[in-house]
Amino acid sequence: WQGHDFSYCDDITSGAGQGFCAAHDAALADQARKTRIEAVASGWTGKEKQAFLTLRKAEQAFIDARAAHEVDMSGTARAAMAINEEQAQQEDFLALLQQLEAGTIAPSTAADLSTADDKLNAVYRRVQQTPETILWGTVTRADIRAAERAWLAYRDAWVAFARVRYPHVSPESVATALTEKRTAMLEAFAS
Repeated sequence: WQGHDFSYCDDITSGAGQGFCAAHDAALADQARKTRIEAVASGWTGKEKQAFLTLRKAEQAFIDARAAHEVDMSGTARAAMAINEEQAQQEDFLALLQQLEAGTIAPSTAADLSTADDKLNAVYRRVQQTPETILWGTVTRADIRAAERAWLAYRDAWVAFARVRYPHVSPESVATALTEKRTAMLEAFAS
């Protein structure tokens, strides 16, 4: 120790302490993300900003549902796990926003979206048909169903926002990117 280089969070092993440290790190990351989002949105029109506010509400509802319903809340590190999941989802949100702003989102067609939707629905059905004897910690099929409903509203809000802010981007491109990401989330429960 050099008298100034100690960090409680570097060596914490208790679950409660991990939650405290995750919350501290999240507060710092939230501020940095907020600054980046404000920089992106600074030149938007009033209509674009209004559509973005609607999207942000749907984002928060999905993130809350994901953290509350699709994160195993057993053990003392449950707060850290939920916070870390929230942070991952917020980073994904910002990444998609930056892709749209830069015009680098992968183009998708209606057929691509249909394929992605079919795969998502197949994985979702597999998860919902998983026997009750196979559990995911505290996560249940009903929890996944609740998070899925919030995700559907989130995806729709993204598409609605993109129509306003990025009319040159096909709605299928936005929906396909989100659907593929959601499928990857659900695959964790299907294996």
